[in-house]
Amino acid sequence: MAKKKMGSKKAKVKSTQDQTALFNLELIQQYSDFMHTNGLTEIDIQWGEKSLRLKKGHQAQNVQIQAPVMTTAPVQTAVAAPAPNSVVSSNKKNHIVTSPFVGTFYRSPGPNQDAFVEEGKTVHSGDTLCIVEAMKLMNEIESEVKGRVVRALINDGTPVEFGEALFEIEPL
Repeated sequence: MAKKKMGSKKAKVKSTQDQTALFNLELIQQYSDFMHTNGLTEIDIQWGEKSLRLKKGHQAQNVQIQAPVMTTAPVQTAVAAPAPNSVVSSNKKNHIVTSPFVGTFYRSPGPNQDAFVEEGKTVHSGDTLCIVEAMKLMNEIESEVKGRVVRALINDGTPVEFGEALFEIEPL
C-alpha cells in the first residue's frame, strides 16, 4: 500500500514498490504533468484491475493506492471488436479487425522478424494478427474469424487509435 497526500499543488507519493510497477512515482508524475499541461482537474486511469485517480483540489486529502503486483508476463491477448464505419471494405461481407487500444501497431513480434500474417494468408479464429503496444505492454490482437487476409491497413510502427481498422479479412 502506498499512501499519498494531495494538496492544491503537487502529489507526494511514498512507495515501496520497485520502478517496474505500473503506477510508479515517475509515471504518476507524468500523469500529473499531463493534467497541468491540459488544464485538467481530475484524471482516472484504469488498466485491468488496477486504477488510479489524481484530482486537483483546494482541500488536502489522504488517498490510498494499492500498489499493483505483476504476476504474469506483460503480454496480453485481446480480441478486436469491429468499429462501425471505420473503413469501407472492398466487400461488405469482409470482416474488419480494429484496434481495441490506442497504441503503436506492430506486424511482427520483433525487429527483423517475419510478420504474423501477410496479405493472402489464411487465418483461423484465435490466430495472432499483430501486436498493439499500449503503455509499454505488448497486446496480441487475434482474428475473430477464419478467413483470408485481404489487406493490412496500417504500416508497421504506426500509432493507432481505438477502433481504427487494422486488417480486412474475407471470411471462409
